[in-house]
Amino acid sequence: MIREIEDSTWGKENVSRLDEFENARSLVLRATKQLILDFYNQNFQGNERVLEIGSGTGFLKRNWPDKFQGEYVQLDSQTAFLKEAKNKSPNEAFIHGSAYELPFPDESMNVVCGFGSYDVLMDLEVATNEASRVLKKGGLFFHMLDLYPCNEPIIRN
Repeated sequence: MIREIEDSTWGKENVSRLDEFENARSLVLRATKQLILDFYNQNFQGNERVLEIGSGTGFLKRNWPDKFQGEYVQLDSQTAFLKEAKNKSPNEAFIHGSAYELPFPDESMNVVCGFGSYDVLMDLEVATNEASRVLKKGGLFFHMLDLYPCNEPIIRN
């Protein structure tokens, strides 16, 4: 049994909210894909080990360039999100885990990223320290945000 990890402002009942975001993104999906491709072409060789924190239902990976030949690991703390992601992309691997306690060895990733995820984490300092721990020296950390940021972590803290 996978235990629930409450580490963000998102609850398991919010799968429908993620679907609403994806529907909103459909209006600018071509531009978003082009932005991701341009960023990829400028920063990737194609054989990296990528860890996406807060992958949700897998939007970023589903829109990642097809030419990528490395390993792409999708991690989320919400089992409901991971189940929905598996429904959308049955051949992908998803890991249940927390941004605050990443289940990976030190310096094991070339890239740590998020897409609309780091802005909902309640303790950004701990999350970025964990990202730094698993990131190889000279690795790349990035976060993309295409909608509006969540201000609840700021208000709570």
